[in-house]
Amino acid sequence: MAWEEWEQLKAETPDRSSTAMQLNRVPDERDPGGGPPGGDLKVSQQDLAAVGDAIDHVQDR
Repeated sequence: MAWEEWEQLKAETPDRSSTAMQLNRVPDERDPGGGPPGGDLKVSQQDLAAVGDAIDHVQDR
């Protein structure tokens, strides 16, 4: 995007009737028992240690 195009878009923005923002996302899925939303990621200390070891290996190369 050219600088002039960006400036034109900024100048036109106040003329628009809607200032709302729309974010597309998947709705939260709740556990029927009232637990936390489904799909939460969990990581263990063992997983974090493996990542740290991999980072050390890459840095040593």
